[in-house]
Amino acid sequence: MAQHAKYSKVNPQWEEFVRSQPTLSNFRTSDDHIIQRRAAFQKIAAEGPQYRPIPGDSEVTIRNFTVPARDGYQIPVRSYFPKQSSSSTCPLFVYYHGGGWTFGDIETGDDNCRLLCLHNQLCVLNIDYRLAPKHVFPTGINDAYDAFKWAAQNAHSISADPAKGFLVGGVSAGGNMAGVIAYLARDDKIDPSITGLLLSIPCCLMPQAFDRLPQWKDELLSIELNKHSDMLDVRSYNQLIQDILKAPPEDPKISFLLNPDHTKLPLRAYFQIAGLDPIRDEALLFARLLREHSGSKTLVHLYDGLPHGFWRFQELPAARSWAGDLYEGTQFLLNGGQDGLVVKGYGQPDAQSNAGRDVSKVA
Repeated sequence: MAQHAKYSKVNPQWEEFVRSQPTLSNFRTSDDHIIQRRAAFQKIAAEGPQYRPIPGDSEVTIRNFTVPARDGYQIPVRSYFPKQSSSSTCPLFVYYHGGGWTFGDIETGDDNCRLLCLHNQLCVLNIDYRLAPKHVFPTGINDAYDAFKWAAQNAHSISADPAKGFLVGGVSAGGNMAGVIAYLARDDKIDPSITGLLLSIPCCLMPQAFDRLPQWKDELLSIELNKHSDMLDVRSYNQLIQDILKAPPEDPKISFLLNPDHTKLPLRAYFQIAGLDPIRDEALLFARLLREHSGSKTLVHLYDGLPHGFWRFQELPAARSWAGDLYEGTQFLLNGGQDGLVVKGYGQPDAQSNAGRDVSKVA
């Protein structure tokens, strides 16, 4: 909606950070391939400060093993269980790392999985799905869903109890997979059912498929407003989908908003959405569809004027609070609480906190 256009105003802290990083500044006028860009982002993040204390093996029980994919491939997975848990079982969270379907592995999500496990007393299963370009669509999502189904059927083997909570989530491409799986699990009547979705900067609808949903044209403005965003620009995003992943944009197994039925989806969902992200509005639309069609409660943290993946750079005040927001959102999925849209301003002069507001009125 047009009211969200104000979140496309670049946050001063991001502008200051870009000025301090010549590599990021140069991207604004370059035609570098998305692979080169992502490698540069990872290098900048790795060389910057690392603020989050990560739980070690003395606090979290770690197991590495494999589960079978439909084609016989053994999918590497890693489970996490809090050693100081007051119970022999914990709620289950199936986690998918980000990386644009082309980067990342089981180590990419390791920090988040350890933190979620310890701080939220969760049993977490981290999925190392196969990546493009070696493994093009739909291999990655098939791995993700096969591992999810294994978890639903074998939760007891990793000391998880889905009756206490069955969460699915991830970051960026991982958030896309979690959204796709919500529909697949519903249609396949997977038991136990998913109780909550965690969607951090999720991809919900490929740009090339926007014309298939003309009824929502007026709600999907960020793809144009933020098309030159620093971390994810639309040109390279299209390049990724068409040339590297080779995913048909009209396939609901990647553009999950194309599903015609949005009923009977999980009853709680937590979103982290970046205001300067081209894919901002599709995530806000999905939150609305969950509320209106499935009666879901949604908590949305919207980061005003910040781009896709900003949290990688721990120099930013907003990045340092991102993990805390993640814990809060996960607690909402497990225990309920106040839903709504919370705008995170972080120095943006016209940003206001909307904690506790009815998100259906603003998103």
